[in-house]
Amino acid sequence: MTSASLIAAGALPSISDARADAPTAAVATPAASPTVTPSPTPKSAPVAPAMVNRPAKSPPTITRAERQASAKPFKDPLRELGTCEMRFSAVGASFTQANSEDVVDDGKDGSWMAEGKVGNRSWAYWANEDPQLLLDGGWAQGGLETSDIAERVQRSWFPVDTNLVILLGTNNLLHGTPIDEAPADIERIVRTSGISPDRVYLVQLPPSNVTPEKIGPYNKMLATTAAENGFHLVDVSTFLDSGSGSYRQGATNDGIHLTRDNAQRVGRSIAAAINANSGCQRLPAFDEMAAEHDLGDPVDVPHCELPDGGCVQLFQRGALRRSNAGDPTLLPARVTKTWRDFGVAALGNPIENPNCEIDADACRTRFELGTMYSTDDEAFVVRGDILRTYRDQGSEEGSLGVPTAEEICDDDGCSQAFEGGTIEWTPTEGAEIEKQ
Repeated sequence: MTSASLIAAGALPSISDARADAPTAAVATPAASPTVTPSPTPKSAPVAPAMVNRPAKSPPTITRAERQASAKPFKDPLRELGTCEMRFSAVGASFTQANSEDVVDDGKDGSWMAEGKVGNRSWAYWANEDPQLLLDGGWAQGGLETSDIAERVQRSWFPVDTNLVILLGTNNLLHGTPIDEAPADIERIVRTSGISPDRVYLVQLPPSNVTPEKIGPYNKMLATTAAENGFHLVDVSTFLDSGSGSYRQGATNDGIHLTRDNAQRVGRSIAAAINANSGCQRLPAFDEMAAEHDLGDPVDVPHCELPDGGCVQLFQRGALRRSNAGDPTLLPARVTKTWRDFGVAALGNPIENPNCEIDADACRTRFELGTMYSTDDEAFVVRGDILRTYRDQGSEEGSLGVPTAEEICDDDGCSQAFEGGTIEWTPTEGAEIEKQ
């Protein structure tokens, strides 16, 4: 992929509501529609958020100098070591705006994307936390479709030499706009921005419990659009998706918008994509072993903030890890594939080298957000409340043994099978064990 980054987000709460600590569920509808409160639905059915009218006015005109006045200097503590300084701009709707500062503090005019003005329910806030990156351009307003942004975009939103990240389209699906209308809008946004296509990052939509059947087709369209225009494609859907276009358990509070923790994971994934394509951070020992084992190009920068002081890096055909000052270790192919399939942002980074002495047939690899048990043929991840209960029972050394299947979730909760029984979790009862 090329190296441009375009950040445009899907739907999120209106700003006035999103300032509250609890997530909101407001989604904008066409200007002619009055405020509507959905009728009660059965508990098992997804409930669309309450709708509000889509703001009709365009964002106020602003010069580049005025917009950049609030931007802070780079905060990169590694600058003197030769690492990069990269700027990025974000364009989108409520996934991007979230609880960010309003232009005129009325929740109707959207938010400029700049460090110090973005709220912590926006993925852009967390991408900006990366020491290599500085958010210093763009615009976001909840409830807008791709066509709304395309009509309002101004070149002055974007500084010179920025990367552009676009996460946009959830409102298209909520309002029933045909999917095939979005590519022209996205291309118009990029043309108006003046940013080179190789610095644009097109982010696939997170899942939706309201329009799950539309997420796959829309993301397929985004992949085609990215390939045809030379944009980077960033997948933040896989590690959030239950497998049917709806969210995994615990990833959303209202069926559409991300929890703050998952906004953080999305932001870190986007930051990693920008870093990976910049070529800024390299570890010679990793590069040498990657070449020796034909792992291909890096798809992420080295992450060296692991609890044991170690580093990990993901490549096209494998991953490498080392403990503090130790030699690199090649992660088993099955571990690497499952890590990537499950979602790097969903599991975090491995915090230990694979331990293949815990079981005659399986290896254990602990990650920041879960634990993986793997053989040459399969691998299963244990996480969340099920993992906490599993650890209380002694993990693989307890009566449950190692997992024999992946976690399965539905509207009622989640369950996971182990050699010695099953752990079932529901929001009302928590985790319970059924032993064989």
